[in-house]
Amino acid sequence: MSSSGSPEILELTPSPADLEILRAMYPLYRAIFPSDEEAETLENLERYLTLKAGDYYGDNSYHVLVMRMEGRVVGFAIGDYYADPSVGVIEFLGVEEGRRGRGLGSALEEEFVRRVSADAAALGKELRGIFIEVEDPEIVGKWGSVGFWRRRGYMFVPVRYVQPPLSQGKRRAKDLRLMFRPVPRSTVMEGDLLLAFLRSYFHYAMSIEDPTSTEEYRRVARRAGGRAFTLEDPGSSLIRSFSLRIFFTVDLLSSGRPEPEVRSAILGNLRGRVPYVSYGGGEREEAGGGGARGRRGGSGGRGRAAGGRGGAAI
Repeated sequence: MSSSGSPEILELTPSPADLEILRAMYPLYRAIFPSDEEAETLENLERYLTLKAGDYYGDNSYHVLVMRMEGRVVGFAIGDYYADPSVGVIEFLGVEEGRRGRGLGSALEEEFVRRVSADAAALGKELRGIFIEVEDPEIVGKWGSVGFWRRRGYMFVPVRYVQPPLSQGKRRAKDLRLMFRPVPRSTVMEGDLLLAFLRSYFHYAMSIEDPTSTEEYRRVARRAGGRAFTLEDPGSSLIRSFSLRIFFTVDLLSSGRPEPEVRSAILGNLRGRVPYVSYGGGEREEAGGGGARGRRGGSGGRGRAAGGRGGAAI
């Protein structure tokens, strides 16, 4: 047990005592990630821990970290280690609203990195980095939590990313960007590492039997396969986004369009709905086909680190 007022971070197992902690965590988790399409069910989280206790994950691993202070759950981090590319991915990370801005999110991220580094070392490998998904701030206009990830060493992957539909009739998630924290620190990423991550992520986290058959994977492979590219500083993206908004506003004001139409478009621009994005876009949104699938074959939604659709939670 931690000393009074000092946080402790626990890694949960499927033991009865830890499942009680998981149940105590779940209301905070859903407060931060309220959408049924994004969040996992409590039953799924319990099942994933049970699967980890068996041999389901093989050389891969799954981590549920819970932060407590004075016996109360105040934060969590949930993610995976994938052995083939030797990378981690943080799917959910959040801190209780009244305790944000105190370094607790950084402590959770740091502990997650430590855990997946140990996963890699146990296989005689070195961890190559950590991925996260965030809502694209150039589309949605939310930059707050991107600053947190930037301070932790994460940079944008400059390749357009579309997450496959998770079940019949659902749409692809097209407002996301990948960020990556290289280990050791670097500004260069090998495209083949990105593709190896997507194969593992699509297969294990979304239960896609053959990730290479999906259009979402093939689109990235056409741009990234066999290449190396420079990761993008989020600060540069912020400057570019503001420049695009200024250009769009000036263009509207000089367009000669009716005033109500111009006013509506400018307000939409200021709220984040930029009609183009510099690294790609302009595709028609399509409903997904194929059989029903969810994370690890469950009925849960997409994984999101804090600053994804659950909002800034750090």
